[in-house]
Amino acid sequence: MIYRQAVEKDLMELAEIRWDFQHESYDVSTCISKDEFLEQCVDFLKDGLIKEEWVYWIAEDNNLIVSQIFVRRIRKIPKPQHLYDEYGYVTNVYTRPNYRNKGIGKKLMEEVKQWAVNCDLEILIVWPSKEAVQFYERAEFKGENDIMELVIREDY
Repeated sequence: MIYRQAVEKDLMELAEIRWDFQHESYDVSTCISKDEFLEQCVDFLKDGLIKEEWVYWIAEDNNLIVSQIFVRRIRKIPKPQHLYDEYGYVTNVYTRPNYRNKGIGKKLMEEVKQWAVNCDLEILIVWPSKEAVQFYERAEFKGENDIMELVIREDY
């Protein structure tokens, strides 16, 4: 198993996994074709990669991406003690069904956490599904801070 950051050649496969993830996890009624989705998703992923706003972590087995974690780097307003400071928003965490419960997601999250330390990020945040809470707790995420939100639109 290879754990690494994704590069441009990986983006189509990441978009395909995103499509599968959404259809597996949610009752998705699509108003666009898969081809249109893939094109738009690859454009989005590429833009994030070029601007270095997103980092896509992958676990790869025999040239197949089997697990992924996306991190959005978010710059904070400068303050006297940290002129350049960032935190990371963790999202799109997914492991293909045949590769689950083998420690792959755990190992990938360890890579992400070490990267965050190396980049001196202040914090990693996540809005987990109820099913994923234990995964994040095992990765040492804590639920001590309540996250408040204003829902503007319900997607499902």
